[in-house]
Amino acid sequence: MAGTSYTSYGFDDLQDVQHQVDDQESSYRRDDAIATTLQFMHEGEFKPTGTVLSSTLLWTDPDRAALVFVDTDRYLYRFMLQKLLKQDSSGAWSVVAYDYQSKEWGDFPTLRTRDIAEAQQNVPFQIVLPAYLPGNMEPPPWISGPAGNSSDGDYLIVALNYISAEPDADYTAYLSIQEANQPGDIDFGQEGYGYDVINGVDVKWSSAPMSEKNKSSDIRFCQFFWNQGNTGFTVTIYGFPQSEAMKVVTSIIQSGAS
Repeated sequence: MAGTSYTSYGFDDLQDVQHQVDDQESSYRRDDAIATTLQFMHEGEFKPTGTVLSSTLLWTDPDRAALVFVDTDRYLYRFMLQKLLKQDSSGAWSVVAYDYQSKEWGDFPTLRTRDIAEAQQNVPFQIVLPAYLPGNMEPPPWISGPAGNSSDGDYLIVALNYISAEPDADYTAYLSIQEANQPGDIDFGQEGYGYDVINGVDVKWSSAPMSEKNKSSDIRFCQFFWNQGNTGFTVTIYGFPQSEAMKVVTSIIQSGAS
C-alpha cells in the first residue's frame, strides 16, 4: 500500500505561523523541520498508521526546502517541507507534500539535484521548465523528490525550487513548482480565488501582499493551480509583482504544450 498527498495553505495562515515563530509564541518549533513534521503527523486530519520509531532529516537546504523521513512499525513516511514566506534561519517550515508506503517495499528513492537529465531519468513523466524567470532567479532549479509511488497509480510529485541570486534586505524572492504525474482535483469556483484561461488552460490563482507593512506594494505572494494533459501543476511565487508571476505561469504552460 502506498499513497501521496498535497498540502495547501492560505496566505493569512502562513503569516500567522510566521508571526508565532518570530515572536516565539508557538507551542512547537516551526523553525525546525523534524519538529514541524512530527506536529503535522499528530494534528488535524492526518494520523500516522503505526507507532513512530524514528525521524530523520534526509537532506535540507536550510533556507528553502527539506525532506524528512519517519519510520513507524508499519509504514515508511516521507515529508517534503518548504519555507513559504521567509527563506532564512527564522523562516517557518510547512509540510507541502507527503507520501508513505509499506515497509516491505523497501526504502524510498531520494532525489536532490540540479542536473535536469538526472532528474528526468527518475521521473516517469516529462518535467516542464519555465521559459521565463523574473528578476535574478538562478537556473537550473534544485529538483527534489520524487514523492509518491506510481506502482499502484498514486501521485508522484517532483518539486523545482528557484531562488533569487540577489536577496532583498527584507525577503528572498523564490519560485516553487510542484509537478505531479496525475491531474489534481481543482475547485475553480472556490471562494477567494481567481480564475483565468491561459493558452486554453484553466488556471486557479490567489494573490496577496507579502506582509502588512507593504500592503500598498505590488510585490505579491502568488499561487497557481492547473492541469495540463496528464500533469498537475502547483506554482508558488514570492517577491514579485503579479504580472511577473503570470509571465512565469504562461511560460510553463507554453513549454508544456510544446
